[in-house]
Amino acid sequence: MQIEQPSKKQSLAEKAVKNPFPHTIQGTILMAFTIVSFFLLMILGLVLYQLFARRMRTSSVESTEQIVQQSVVNLEDYLANMRRISDAVYYNVIKNADLGTDSIDREMDLIYEAHLDNLVSMALFTADGQLISASPIATTKENLDVTTQSWFTEALRKTDNLHFSTPHVENLFLDPAYRYRWVISLSRAVEIYENGTPTMGVLLVDMNYSTIERMMERINQDSSGQYIYLTDSSGSIIYHPKQMQINYGILKENNISEAHYQDGLHTESYQNARRQVFMNSVSYTGWKMIAVIPASAYGVDAASLRFLVILLVSVALLIMLFVNQIVSRQISLPLNRLNRSIQRMEDGDVVPEDIYVGGSEEVEHLGRTLRSSMR
Repeated sequence: MQIEQPSKKQSLAEKAVKNPFPHTIQGTILMAFTIVSFFLLMILGLVLYQLFARRMRTSSVESTEQIVQQSVVNLEDYLANMRRISDAVYYNVIKNADLGTDSIDREMDLIYEAHLDNLVSMALFTADGQLISASPIATTKENLDVTTQSWFTEALRKTDNLHFSTPHVENLFLDPAYRYRWVISLSRAVEIYENGTPTMGVLLVDMNYSTIERMMERINQDSSGQYIYLTDSSGSIIYHPKQMQINYGILKENNISEAHYQDGLHTESYQNARRQVFMNSVSYTGWKMIAVIPASAYGVDAASLRFLVILLVSVALLIMLFVNQIVSRQISLPLNRLNRSIQRMEDGDVVPEDIYVGGSEEVEHLGRTLRSSMR
């Protein structure tokens, strides 16, 4: 009985089934190049991500600093205009009148009407709290005692300075429409004359808080989580975009500590969260404009940046795979040709001249050696 020898094609097929990924020179080179390329691209991607993320954070901080600095300039211009109004009332009206015989109501009304959008009221009081003149002319509330209010006591305590209060509801005059208007009081001690006798008084200019509120709202349009708020020198909040939540105890702010920071950029940890804080003082008033940039503010941009870096690395990896395949094929091509020549030689259907000679010096030498051995 004749036993049929398995054909060469069958043995190759069985080998392919056992090893679907044959260990070839081209495959080895391709795998080595691919692994090296992958790790190099991963390192490059991480470096690029760190560089871009750092630059993104720096740009975000610089942009916030510019917004704060420009807002401080705008706020200083507004407050300087309020001081000029107070100066105009004092030096052009009060100092030129003897209040024992003269009325300054008309002059104060003219100044008030000229700055109606920014003012709620103006009033002049004696040192014991008696109202001398007011604009617009209104009736004071019953049992009103201005001598206990901080704007009044501060003006008489430091007679050389102008004093800005924190926001409060105007509570001096009766409003027929029963409106409750938020104001910031600018007060100063003034010298008044009554029948030729000099005495002290207090000039009050109530600024419309909504002007500052609108100014601050315009710079708090960022949806990334960063915000800008305003405090006085002691840390009392003048404006905060989340004022309601703070008032109800839903949120807390580090305003007392931050108000004592030096101007510039600071990094702090508050309520177990790291954040950056940029400070800028408002001249003359001692107010502080504070920009808070929590770490989460970079989250949206960081996610976009990660996607971009991953996309770039993926595209680069595909290109490298294509290039590696071409390079590995070119490197292994002479060896593959020589291998096919050896396979034909094993089958006995090749002459010495059919042995492949070419490629690199080593492969060419091997081919010549095989040719010599067959002669």
